[in-house]
Amino acid sequence: GVAVVQARRANDEAERSRLVKEFVVAIFDTQGAPDGALGQMPGHALLTRSARMIDTKFASQPALQAELYGVVSSMFFNIANAEQAVVYKGMQVKAMAAAGASRRATARETLELGELLLPLQRNDEAEVHARRVLELAADEPALNARAHALIALALLLGRADTVGGQRELDAGMRREEHGLREEHLLRQESVQERHAGHRGARHQRQRPGDRHRAI
Repeated sequence: GVAVVQARRANDEAERSRLVKEFVVAIFDTQGAPDGALGQMPGHALLTRSARMIDTKFASQPALQAELYGVVSSMFFNIANAEQAVVYKGMQVKAMAAAGASRRATARETLELGELLLPLQRNDEAEVHARRVLELAADEPALNARAHALIALALLLGRADTVGGQRELDAGMRREEHGLREEHLLRQESVQERHAGHRGARHQRQRPGDRHRAI
């Protein structure tokens, strides 16, 4: 039944979280290495070495692969290796597709991939990924707005005609502001609906005699 499915899903998520933690610890675990060879390797080399194992060690687990590629991408970004951060973010997005990840989750990581490409002056690729986000997240105002802003910035940076690019950027920023405002309003409406539901539930639980006594 539903409870069994939920329990299995919770167990899978817990196991995936455990494996991710073990992977992160193993990246910089140099104990037992012959002649301390791993201890002499720079951080990016250790990361690359560990990342290569994701394909073979977790070949039948694309959801876990996606999560691990995301971890590696973040680590490369943190050590200022933007090129490798892009490579592994791209591998994460591909693994998510193989795992059947939700459109929203895929859109979020695809957008991050586009944003990583921009400082590398890979503007055309950034624009392509941003437009893919618009396809995946048509009903997600905040992601939609960020994607429009990314497209505008990619066009601005990639165009010799900076006047036209600036117009695109201004339009994208307006869309981003509108999207964030719309998301804020949706959250407010959700909170108000929950409060209204709680008040209604309390009113229904109150007995008629209690109301008369209160009056």
